[in-house]
Amino acid sequence: MCFQRTRRPCEEWRVHTSLDDGIDACWPFLRVRAREMKDGATPITTHAAAVAPFVPKVTATVHNLHECLWRVLRFSHLVTHTTVLHSERAGNMATVLADDGTALCDALAGCPRLETFSIQYDYEDYTGSMAYVNNILAIIDQHPRILRLDIAGSGSTTTKLTPRTTERIIQWLRSRPAVSLCLFKTDLTMCYVGKNTLGEALAQAVAASTTLEYIELDSLRYFDVHGLHGLPLPVTTRVFRWSNVGLTDTVSFGDVVANNLGQSLAPASRLEELHVTYTRALRPAFLNRVLSHTLPSMPQLHTLSLDGIVFQNACMPQLFDVRPMMPALASLHLDNTRLSNLSVAALAAVLPHCAALRRVLVGGGTYTEASTAALLSTAAAMPRLEHLAVDTGETLSEDAVGDGRVCGVTNADKTIVCTFNDVNWKTLTDANWAHGFVFDITVLPPTAATSSARTTFQYVFTQTQ
Repeated sequence: MCFQRTRRPCEEWRVHTSLDDGIDACWPFLRVRAREMKDGATPITTHAAAVAPFVPKVTATVHNLHECLWRVLRFSHLVTHTTVLHSERAGNMATVLADDGTALCDALAGCPRLETFSIQYDYEDYTGSMAYVNNILAIIDQHPRILRLDIAGSGSTTTKLTPRTTERIIQWLRSRPAVSLCLFKTDLTMCYVGKNTLGEALAQAVAASTTLEYIELDSLRYFDVHGLHGLPLPVTTRVFRWSNVGLTDTVSFGDVVANNLGQSLAPASRLEELHVTYTRALRPAFLNRVLSHTLPSMPQLHTLSLDGIVFQNACMPQLFDVRPMMPALASLHLDNTRLSNLSVAALAAVLPHCAALRRVLVGGGTYTEASTAALLSTAAAMPRLEHLAVDTGETLSEDAVGDGRVCGVTNADKTIVCTFNDVNWKTLTDANWAHGFVFDITVLPPTAATSSARTTFQYVFTQTQ
């Protein structure tokens, strides 16, 4: 057995065991990768019968029509989840035909238990490729049981998916008890001849849902600029992921987007996970105020991730002060935020009041080892904290952000991972602030972003009993 992290939307660590070539049992799934299956292998139905009491769902991954027809349809009556991988790396780009997309859609419609459909395409434009993807997505019209939809693009294509595809998603949200919608780097057509009617309609369909639990809007140009127009997230939302690729750098317009984000989050009282990533257009101080007003209304929030937001000169204490008002907060992720010494001091002061906190990551900062010492002292006094990761450097410059990487988790009672750039390692070994911890020192090798003259030390501290 081994551990593998599943892709969105269910990001959990699960135990799985290999049953045959291309077949794994991974609770609650039996996972089938059609391309790796052997013709003489044990029939999938035999495996399914053997593990049925333990894995009630069967997920199949296919790359093309041939794999679906010759392998997956043999056990179509078992399939509950399907992922179509359509990429240059899969080697199926040169001969792709739009009609194949229609045929694949029709074939998958023959899976009566299908409830989750995912398609991932990763390539520059090829003749017929986008038409192929559009035709496959017709399945959400044809299959009434699909409640989870995941469309992941590459972000590099210049051809948009058609207006018909956007209309299908809107109609799917309006007519089905949809549970999960993931749109990742997908360039949907959101307008008719300059009118943003489709974008507004999609935002309205999301807000009007009474069943959506998982929503991911990652690097979609329309939502980067407008958000959800301030429309409320469904009260059923448990996980919300929003990423802005930073196409709009106008500060005043960025404040409008942040305000819309706050208005959308305000009614989401059942939210358990909030991920806001790379919002270059949003002023950190303004975003702080927005989050400070909305986060206390989320008593079930257990994961907060703010990634790629330059909080360096923002008033972070205002945001940190609301942490004790989130009694369920168990994981705090602040990566590439360039926190200053003042902000880290405020964080260290408030952490002990977060009783449920288990994991903290503070990466890409400009704070010194003295501030890191304060975080370590705080962590040592928090018996329920299991993991603290910090990544900093006293002389860290803008082009050096990310030189040190946070990595490694042990199965000890408490693990602290520290990565320092260009600091005096003798200072770091001072027993006054390393008291209560044993640690290993690793000198990380130079990378393309790190000259040989720069030295990065990674410390892994494990609290002794």
